Amino acid sequence: MTEQKTTTNQVRSPDEGLFEIIRRHDHAWKRMDDLVAIGGDDATDTPEYQAASWETVDLEYRVTAYPVQTEDGNAAKLAFMRKYDLVGSLDAETLIEVILELDAERVAARRDKTGEPAEHIASAR
Repeated sequence: MTEQKTTTNQVRSPDEGLFEIIRRHDHAWKRMDDLVAIGGDDATDTPEYQAASWETVDLEYRVTAYPVQTEDGNAAKLAFMRKYDLVGSLDAETLIEVILELDAERVAARRDKTGEPAEHIASAR
C-alpha cells in the first residue's frame, strides 16, 4: 500500500494509527513511572495510576492486533512487542475480542467513507 499525502503535502503513513497508539502507550507508561517517582509504591493504589495502567494494557492489545501495512509499521510493532515482552504474555480470548472490535471499527470507517453497506465491504475482500 502506498503512503497517502495530506493537504499540507506531508506524506502520511497508512500505519499512522499504529504509531499514534504506540505514542499513547508510551505516554501512559511514563505517567505511571512519574507517579511512582513522586509517590513511591503507594502511588500504584491511586485512581490516576490505575487508569494509566488499564490504558497501557488496552493499548498493548490494540498494537498487537493492529494490521500493519508498511515495513515501518511492522518494524515498530515488533519493536514494541519486544520492548514490553508481549509475545506469549497476552490473553488469547482478550486478543480475539480486540481484533474483532478493531475489525468492526475498520469496516464502519470504510462504510462511512464509501457509503457502501457493511456486507458489500466484507464480501469485497
